[in-house]
Amino acid sequence: MFPHLTKLYSRPENIILGCNVISFTGMRTFFNVFNKRLTLSSPGTTWLQEVLYLVCNSADTTKAKGRYMNERVPYIESTLPLKPNEEATAHLDYLLSQEPPRLIKTHLPLSFYKRGLQLQSKAKVIVGVRNPKDTLVSLYNFYKLVFGNFSGTWDQFFEHLYKKKQLLNCDFFEYYEGWWRYANENPHQVLFVRYEGMKRDIGAEIRKMAAFLGKSLTEEQVAIIKEHTTFDAMKKNEKACPAPQSVDGYFRKGQVGDWVNYFSQDQSDYVEKEANEKLKPLSLNVLC
Repeated sequence: MFPHLTKLYSRPENIILGCNVISFTGMRTFFNVFNKRLTLSSPGTTWLQEVLYLVCNSADTTKAKGRYMNERVPYIESTLPLKPNEEATAHLDYLLSQEPPRLIKTHLPLSFYKRGLQLQSKAKVIVGVRNPKDTLVSLYNFYKLVFGNFSGTWDQFFEHLYKKKQLLNCDFFEYYEGWWRYANENPHQVLFVRYEGMKRDIGAEIRKMAAFLGKSLTEEQVAIIKEHTTFDAMKKNEKACPAPQSVDGYFRKGQVGDWVNYFSQDQSDYVEKEANEKLKPLSLNVLC
């Protein structure tokens, strides 16, 4: 349906960064209008991008600070500027002009990539996973502060956008399901990385990603990546923020468990019921 997407698989060295929370199950419509604005980030995605870029570039923080995030890890669905004060750019076109290996940010479900992954077995996908309750809280604040100027309450957001599946990104449980099934069949191609795991022991997750990508890092390089990607460091690093956003307000809290300050018991039960119905049969627990 989108032959231009298959160009991304013309080189087997592509590395694809699969972002967790947001599944664009309606992206077929989007590609027919290709100028629709999208969310720039899902909770934890920018952190994962920065870590992965450094893993793939031998912890070269000088190189990382030399270009904006959209230049280093383009967002394949986006037509936003690659850096501030520039014209809008189709990131797909930009990606096709770059030599592999390429780092790619995407919120697209497996269906958009499955054939290409099967044709190019060397392509790698890292899927970030976060507790959906914290994800929803982050999206709520993102809609209010960055995307869409949402002025409603948390309860309105939950009832009218989430429960009625009116969020731009639709059902992220379906997104997880598709990638999880493929990962179990193709563990050499897809790695799941948990946000909570990164918070607990970022060093272990850095080593896991490096091993998955066939990268060798020294303990000194791991330490450099850890220091460069702390929450405080990211908040001060304008090059880590996807253009045209400002770091002011973009990085909010970076905490685990903030959902307890928003959710009612009924809301918590609703999300848990969805997660258990759709993912528990797959032995995928996203609520930890």
